[in-house]
Order: sequence, then C-alpha cells, then structure tokens
Amino acid sequence: MAGALDGVRVLELGIWVAVPSAAAVLADWGARVVKIEPPEGDPLRGLAATGLVPYQPDVNPAFQLDNRGKRSVTLDLRRPEGREVAHALVRRSDVFLTNLRRQKLAPLGMDYATLRRVHPRLVYAGLTGYGTEGPERERAAFDYAAFWARAGIMGSLGEPEGPPPTQRPGMGDHMTGLGLAGAIAAALFARERSGVGQEIGMSLFGSGIWMLASDIQAAMLDQVQRAHALYSAGGTFRSAQVEVKLTVEHALDLMSGFLEKARRLEDPNADKLVLTMFAHPPAQQD
Repeated sequence: MAGALDGVRVLELGIWVAVPSAAAVLADWGARVVKIEPPEGDPLRGLAATGLVPYQPDVNPAFQLDNRGKRSVTLDLRRPEGREVAHALVRRSDVFLTNLRRQKLAPLGMDYATLRRVHPRLVYAGLTGYGTEGPERERAAFDYAAFWARAGIMGSLGEPEGPPPTQRPGMGDHMTGLGLAGAIAAALFARERSGVGQEIGMSLFGSGIWMLASDIQAAMLDQVQRAHALYSAGGTFRSAQVEVKLTVEHALDLMSGFLEKARRLEDPNADKLVLTMFAHPPAQQD
C-alpha cells in the first residue's frame, strides 16, 4: 500500500537529530528522501565512537534511528560544483529541509531566497534553536539547552527540593522533528491549492514552550496555583520500600472504591468527602 507521501521528493541538508528525524518520518510516510552530507559526514555518525550510544561493528544504530529510509550523497557545498549538483537536486524536489543556521546557508547557496529562484514551488522547511526573529535567531542550540532547559520544562519537573531532572536523548529533537514533518505535510497540501511553495519553520525553544503551554497560560493569567490543582489527583507517593506513581485514573478508581465502601457503612459524610477532593479544579459542564 502506498504511503500518504508516495511520489513526494525530499532533499535534506541536516545534521545531528532534529531535522534528520523529521526527514525519517517523511520517509516513513512514503516520501523519497535524499540526504546531503558534507565530505566529513553528519557528525551524528561519529557519536558511536564516544561509547555514549549503542553501537555494533556492522551498523550504527543511533545514526540509523534518524536516517532510516533515505538515500545519501556527499557534496562539498563550499565548492561551486557541489552547489551546482545541489541545485539540480533542488529542482527535482518538492521539499527541502535543513537545520543549518541562516548565516551558514547563504554562503552555500542554500538559503530560501536563493532556492526560491531555483524552484518557486519548493516547500522550504527550516528548523532553528530559537526562531528566525530576535537577538538569538543565529544562536546554535541542542535540545537539552533550548527545548529542555530554557523553555522551562526542566524547571517544572522533579521534586521541589531535589535536583532538576535530565531529559533522555533526543526528546526535544524528536518532538520538534515530528512537528516539522506535520508542518511540511500541511505546506504540501497548501501547494496543491495555490500552486506555489512557501517557507516554514519550527524551533526547539518554541516546541518546548508549546509543551508547557498550560503552565505558561496559567502564569500569564496569574493563576499558577489553579494550574497545579489540575494535576493534584496524581503524583508520586513514597512508601516504606518503593515509590508509587498514581495517575488521575488510579485516583478516580481509589475514590470510587472509597465512596462505595463508605456508603455500605452508611457514612453520612461520604459524599462530602469526595466532593471536597474534587473542589479544585471546579467541574466542567458540557
């Protein structure tokens, strides 16, 4: 069965994880993806040599995770002949995506203004650390800094008196890459209606902000405590030997059982006790 993006040609100029993971998702959806690598290769390839990620003698699992389903070509875009081949690939592509900074792309002839002249119908997708406006628009970033720490996720998790938690590898990259893949699909749909391409983008920082949108909204409304009360029915509770994580579903089950037992004992305060536990937040009406 053909994928949703069967027949779509994608050209990737990406390194590390965020944009390569987006292109891998597009390949999963049926697109034909070609990855451009510099002569020294994507730096993610070398991460296996550090011993920090899984490795096997005949395969590089960390690299394959975010580069599955692709073809690759080595081009030196610092040389005119390399740029000429890249532009020829652009003319044959529906989508170009990159996470190189704009100040790096322009000298290579791979910025949006240049490629739009090469191919007006091109969907050009850029992924940045902190967006395309403001004083940090050219600042390089990894997801641990831009997504996890500076967006506030790290500070919102963990025990109040404990150290801030550490994110797992690629969490922000994969979240942002998945969002970029969806944006690309939407831009392709728009092109079917308008006949022209467009530039789209996402940032690691913006993706982290979206993850904390409910908390940020509450802070802007000066109602942080109300936002915290929303999750008061779940949490981590210590016992003598283990830590138990209770979700809202678990809490509802426990409260339902408690209410039924109290009613069997004909406790006149049963309904009041459960009503008190649900006092914050107030019940929503459909």
